[in-house]
Amino acid sequence: MSKKKAKSREELLEEALVPVEEQPYEVPGNWVWVRLSSISKLISDGSHNPPPKQTDGIPMLSGKNVINNTITLDTDRFITKTDFELENRRTPVSEGDVLLTIVGTIGRSAIVQAEHLPFALQRSVALIKTRFENNAYLKHYMQSPAFQNFLKLNAKGTAQKGVYLKTLKSSPIPLPPLNEQKRIVDKVERLLTKINQAKQLIEEAKATFELRRAAILDKAFRGELTEKWRQESFGTVEQNWESTTIGNVCSESFYGPRFGKNEYSFEGIPTIRTTDMTKNGEIILKDPPKVVIGEKNIDKFRLKKGDLLVTRTGSIGTMAVFNEEYLAVPSAYLIRFRFIEQVNTRFMFYYLMSPKGQKMMGLGTTAITQPNINAETIKKMPFLLPSFEEQIEIVQVLDSFWHMEQKLIERLGKYNYLEKLEQSILMYAFSGKLRTNDVNDSIPTV
Repeated sequence: MSKKKAKSREELLEEALVPVEEQPYEVPGNWVWVRLSSISKLISDGSHNPPPKQTDGIPMLSGKNVINNTITLDTDRFITKTDFELENRRTPVSEGDVLLTIVGTIGRSAIVQAEHLPFALQRSVALIKTRFENNAYLKHYMQSPAFQNFLKLNAKGTAQKGVYLKTLKSSPIPLPPLNEQKRIVDKVERLLTKINQAKQLIEEAKATFELRRAAILDKAFRGELTEKWRQESFGTVEQNWESTTIGNVCSESFYGPRFGKNEYSFEGIPTIRTTDMTKNGEIILKDPPKVVIGEKNIDKFRLKKGDLLVTRTGSIGTMAVFNEEYLAVPSAYLIRFRFIEQVNTRFMFYYLMSPKGQKMMGLGTTAITQPNINAETIKKMPFLLPSFEEQIEIVQVLDSFWHMEQKLIERLGKYNYLEKLEQSILMYAFSGKLRTNDVNDSIPTV
């Protein structure tokens, strides 16, 4: 049996380098485009047939364990030491290796640290062992728009998309000289650290707003926000609130109608959906579907100014007050509440948004405890009803707080901008536009 002829240097070079017509974009003259396989010693994925699941032992990680550029060992899947040794022969994970999610949520990457070991991998994660001592350059490039776009274009499958190892091995990588790689990593990490710090501050501020909002709503329906108003209006802070239920003050409740396909039209009446409701209880139409309704049903279905809309399924508990002049109808998954004249609808909106109201609706701060909610459940809810004048005062105080909070959130709400800035930095970094490239550095060898 004849031995397979060894490939010449020219053939190996041809396999390693990416032809000009396949290069995603132009890079500096002392960079080269190479295939991922040419700079790797091993590219493998995790087990396609995982061993039996254990309650303890060595963790077996999946794509959900690679997140935010790091690795978490939070899993309920463990395997025995014997099974680990078998898995580790095929996919030996070591410190410094790059992990990349390739099934399901594709494109998250991280570098293995010593404290993570030992662990095995499931099929949704690829292991990449490169010929470099430091893989930070590759990890950051894998988060760049160019590489993410390559994965997106080459993902296959219907129910769950994935990237084949053969495709991954052929992926083009811009390779600058080693010194330039180090400079890029240093600058990118400094810039990304600042962006991540800004993101963290935004998230902390939003969390603070959530806590403050809950506390203010709680005070409002304990009568604490209007103590001064009562003192000035009646000479006493004593509350004279009536104990009642939402059903007692609700003149009408109505489930949004279901419409057939033949009833929708470009020229019809807009239908209000959950997605049209803002967090502060207002309605902003976002290209709503429209329906054609016969004259005899318009009054039955239409919304009137002051109606309260509550989502009963899906995004349960999302609500808004309809204060618009235009003709509109509620969608099928909304409940419309209409209240007696002695009740301010926005007061009821705020009550249902309060911690007590949310709890009685079966909604927690962290999870939904029921799959849907109905009108009768809400109408049975007890609450304390102040005078109409005090309702107005409470609403004005809460509206003022809400609007002030919204302005602060808008100022802090640069999260999307930071995401775009991060992508811009990565795009510039891996096209040689961070002004770190030294033309005197020699072209890297592959």
